[in-house]
Amino acid sequence: MQSANATQKRIPVATCRLQFNRDFTLSDALNVLDYLRDLGISDCYASPLFEARPDSTHGYDVCCFTRLNPCIGTETDFGNFTRRSSELGMGLLLDFVPNHMSASPANAWWLDVLEHGPDSRYAGFFDINWRPSQPELHNKVLMPILEDDFERVLESGKLRIEWSEGRFRLRYHDHALPLARDTIPAEWHSDPRRAARQLNGRPGDAHSFKALRELLDRQHYRLACWRLAHAEINYRRFFDITELAALRMEEAEVFAAVHELLFQWIAQRRVSGVRVDHPDGLRDPKQYFEGLHQHAPSRAALYVVAEKILSPNERLPDDWPVDGTTGYDFLNQANGLFVHAGNAPALDRIYREFTRANGQVKTDFGRLAIACKRQILETSLVSDVNGLARRLEEIASRTGASSVPVDQLKFALIEVIAAFPVYRTYIDERHSRPSEQDRRIIEKALSSAREAGSPCDPAALDLLRALLLLEMPPDLPETATPEIREFVARFQQLTGPAAAKGIEDTAFYRFHRLLSLNEVGGDPGVFGISVREFHDYNTRMAERWPHSLLATATHDTKRGEDARARLNVISEMPEEWERAVNRWRKWNVPYKTRVNGLPTPSANDEYMLYQSLLGAFPPDVEQAGALAQFRDRALAFVTKAVREAKLYTSWTDPNEAFETAVREFVVRLLDPHRGDMFFRDFRTFADELTFFGRFNSLSQTLLKLTCPGVPDLYQGCELWDLSFVDPDNRRPVDFHERRRLLEDLKKRFDSALTNPRSFLDELLQNAVSGQIKMHVIWRALDLRHRRRAVFDTGPYSPLEVSGEKAQHVCAFLRGDALSGTITLVPRLVRSLTRGQRIAPIDELWGDTVLVLPAVKAKARFRNVFTNEIIQLEERGGRPALPLASALRLFPVALMEPV
Repeated sequence: MQSANATQKRIPVATCRLQFNRDFTLSDALNVLDYLRDLGISDCYASPLFEARPDSTHGYDVCCFTRLNPCIGTETDFGNFTRRSSELGMGLLLDFVPNHMSASPANAWWLDVLEHGPDSRYAGFFDINWRPSQPELHNKVLMPILEDDFERVLESGKLRIEWSEGRFRLRYHDHALPLARDTIPAEWHSDPRRAARQLNGRPGDAHSFKALRELLDRQHYRLACWRLAHAEINYRRFFDITELAALRMEEAEVFAAVHELLFQWIAQRRVSGVRVDHPDGLRDPKQYFEGLHQHAPSRAALYVVAEKILSPNERLPDDWPVDGTTGYDFLNQANGLFVHAGNAPALDRIYREFTRANGQVKTDFGRLAIACKRQILETSLVSDVNGLARRLEEIASRTGASSVPVDQLKFALIEVIAAFPVYRTYIDERHSRPSEQDRRIIEKALSSAREAGSPCDPAALDLLRALLLLEMPPDLPETATPEIREFVARFQQLTGPAAAKGIEDTAFYRFHRLLSLNEVGGDPGVFGISVREFHDYNTRMAERWPHSLLATATHDTKRGEDARARLNVISEMPEEWERAVNRWRKWNVPYKTRVNGLPTPSANDEYMLYQSLLGAFPPDVEQAGALAQFRDRALAFVTKAVREAKLYTSWTDPNEAFETAVREFVVRLLDPHRGDMFFRDFRTFADELTFFGRFNSLSQTLLKLTCPGVPDLYQGCELWDLSFVDPDNRRPVDFHERRRLLEDLKKRFDSALTNPRSFLDELLQNAVSGQIKMHVIWRALDLRHRRRAVFDTGPYSPLEVSGEKAQHVCAFLRGDALSGTITLVPRLVRSLTRGQRIAPIDELWGDTVLVLPAVKAKARFRNVFTNEIIQLEERGGRPALPLASALRLFPVALMEPV
């Protein structure tokens, strides 16, 4: 609970995510604050600001929680930024990373652990197993940083002792590792440089490295080839990233040390809210969130959102003291609204036939997801699985499952985790039994594992069920309870990484039926949602999580928000899509290369490439250098995509011949001078997707700005966002151009208040600039500021739509019927216009009307985008709003009563 004198919690009107790095600093951000405020942003939403690795481009590899990152500015710079924010009435939502730190020499805590081992003051800060099954790792940390086997690297002379800054260190390329002081003979200090020369052997003389080998054997770390990380690593990581070591945030000392500066900034009112990164990695997320509120400065009431990835039909735990999520749940709900669900069978067939898949896992996403998670558990996360299996074996040895071999216990673990339908469950020390949601999840995973046709030992599954449901096996003594609790906690911390790496970073790069559905927190197997389902979701959010963030793009999304909106149009035109991809496949056969006897790229990758290029294809491609720039971006993307798929190449085992063949194929696709019809035909198809995709974009933008929650804009997305996955979506943003466009927009809007048609026509006709999207954002945020109560606490009421075009409309009321606002957006616009390239405005809507409850029949509303005053009509004895009036001049409408 907050203290009696706590300040009122600051709920943002709208946030804008800014990615800080050495190329976008606090000084740069200071210069865009006025622009963001003019656009309607109330709070900046900053990527992590604490000191990270010197070469970090994102800030999630924190090295020091008690210092500002010097790469992005000084304390003075931060003071100037927060002072100006305060003057503008703006807050700061800060991305905070409690789960892990950089496992690099730049992290003093980590270096201390490497030097002192279990005796380090910080040994308990990191989740290290000091007694793993490998005896050679007892009281040591595995350091898998070598390019080759230890002996080869040692005898090559690349491991060298150096004397600098008054102490001995081990140098390996950019790594400078400490040496335990008690392993350094006193006589070395009399002539340290001579001692170092004597230790460093001579390449080609294996015997000359004997002393160095013995010295390294006495250290608290064991150097190994990077390829051993997945099998032998003995510390918990962020997913499978060896360079990020997990923290034991459940320990009070760790919590206090990590949050010291954050709480100082909160006390100084420099930070008004916290975005918690990856809470699913924490042992007890609820305890952590409670700790944030309990230990924050007494006058601070914190706005807190969790980067919780919710699976479809999963609910955020009601007892978490947070204001909601970072918005991936909204993203997928809104995106599904623009997918034509009725065409799922057609898109299924086209994908299956194009890839020549005959019922294999490739076109069944559910089965594919399980297979990919299983692959991850057996490879990059196998050390975590082995550790968990050993804990299970110790418990099983005292039960009726004692005869089950450890390999079967491990197999059962893999099958159950692979079948887990969500990231994780939340059973903590305070639970005597799981919540109903967690119980359903566990039972579903166990049932799937039993029915998968795999030879899981029933006794192993029975034991797992008992442990995960906290049903103590009758033959286990009460003293085993701590072991069971520890097993459950470790199990919960493993299911999330398996899901993230197996689904988002593997299956999403193998399943390509409709790429717009391959998004964080989404299920590509679900092909669109109904308007009713969308309304049901928002009604729940208004009642329970009215201040959750609403996102349509983030630094982690798989493609830009407007690229997704564009690709959704494919769901409305399956016949045209089928003809196009089959033409392109035929024309492009000569540009494939045979690698290991197979035409490359594969049909599945080719299907992915056409969609990816269509989604990101620049509308200004004829400008000088635009196509070359796009080609370079596409080549970087496709290299990442095929490596993430882990079928023919991967990050750990790159297949250069395969990757070269795929990149050369892309180069040929994007060559307008190659002498055939493909590029011209491709552009024509892209133009159609672009035209109709823009209306999807405007609709989803307005939904984000007016649905229950806090709209979050990702940097630069006030104009069209056609990015590929990161790092493409973290490119520098031209804020000068955006400032110019906003100033121009405001001048033109003000001069067109009495006669807006020509201004709005010009926005529609010159949509390539993205200014039309900026217009929607600016005008909608202006209304949110003026009517805060409606959007902060007002109810959400779906509006009835009647008429022949009703299925193409989503409309709702925020607030009450007398003083609330009306949001009206079109959907499935290409189907609405039957393929004609016309805007969804005016008489196209025919007799379609909105029916409004409890409103005076002659009530009037103002459309904030057009400044028109629209009077309701009476239809069948009820007040109604004809869409031909509401959307007379502009394709979306946001109306307030006048």
